[in-house]
Amino acid sequence: MPEHFDRNGRDAGLRPYQARQRCQAFARRPKLPGLACALASLAALGACGSEPEPQPPESRPARLYTLDATDDLRTFRFPAVVEAAREAGLSFSNQSGRVERLTVEQGDFVRRGEIIAVLDQSQIREEIQQAENHVELARDAFERAQALIEAGAIARAVYEQRQTELNNAQSQLEAARERLSDRVLRAPFSGTIGSRQVELYEYVTPQQTIVTLQSTGPSKAVVQVPATMLGRDRSLVSARTRLIMDSAEDVVIPARFDSIGRQTSPGSLTYEAEFTFTPPAGVTVWPGMTGTLVVAVEPGGGDAPGPELAVPITAVDELGRETFVWVVDPETRAARRRIVELGEGVGEFVPVVEGLRRGETIVATGAANLEEGTKIRPLDLN
Repeated sequence: MPEHFDRNGRDAGLRPYQARQRCQAFARRPKLPGLACALASLAALGACGSEPEPQPPESRPARLYTLDATDDLRTFRFPAVVEAAREAGLSFSNQSGRVERLTVEQGDFVRRGEIIAVLDQSQIREEIQQAENHVELARDAFERAQALIEAGAIARAVYEQRQTELNNAQSQLEAARERLSDRVLRAPFSGTIGSRQVELYEYVTPQQTIVTLQSTGPSKAVVQVPATMLGRDRSLVSARTRLIMDSAEDVVIPARFDSIGRQTSPGSLTYEAEFTFTPPAGVTVWPGMTGTLVVAVEPGGGDAPGPELAVPITAVDELGRETFVWVVDPETRAARRRIVELGEGVGEFVPVVEGLRRGETIVATGAANLEEGTKIRPLDLN
């Protein structure tokens, strides 16, 4: 078959691999006459130096999210803050004075009735001693009056006066002893000292918080629920709820609805809802820690809108006036930009009105500087 060369002496239509094969073929051929040999050599050299074809963009790692393909549940995700099921700021209700004894530190576990702090009791103890002396004197006077009234030696009015004096002295003694007891602060329930606000020998006033006591065991996840959700799904009691702590994302903790406030939170159209859960063994869950509460509820009735899709806020980007996400092809793992229309939402997820289908996978995080066709290496899938 005759050879074909272009005007520059290159072998027309050859790919790099074919050119290398042609180079080797020329080397094995018998020598050609001068002009033909020169042309063949130039063609072979030109083909061997052909530029490689452009490669697709380099693959990038990213965290992926697959849109829930369940049609009979509507899923919501809310940022949650953990609170103790029971929490109390402990103080001396009607006593002031110097802290004479302080028995706990932050993080200590205490049992119900255990002493937390004691105020200086020296003055109260003097008052108790005086009250006890008054009671003794009043009792002696009353006993003498009792003997005399039986003998008819004194008037009944005198006897009744001595009885009244004894009763008053006993009441004063009981009041002094009560004040002494009020200067001892005890744990009203078993729990952990969440914080301590005073130091030993510090002067404190009535109602000043000494420590914060938090119960252990069952805890609460507190979230802000938008009014739009309550309008569609009137009850959260039957919702399938789970909590994922930010500090332990691989652990799913079952939770159940407990209560919801009837007033909106300041500055928003949301209502504070509480869900109870029991921290699993091996997972540290303290008040103030954060997580995500996943709530799956059934559609609210025949005329209610169908289940809506929602995507992480981190997956959404903008180009001009268009909002888009990166959709990942399940077979090639190539990322493609997809224009979407979003609805209004509260929390870390935003509802999608148009542009996506259930079961599709998108880039949740790591979409910065992506290009069309970039191969994605998934960090994880939901």
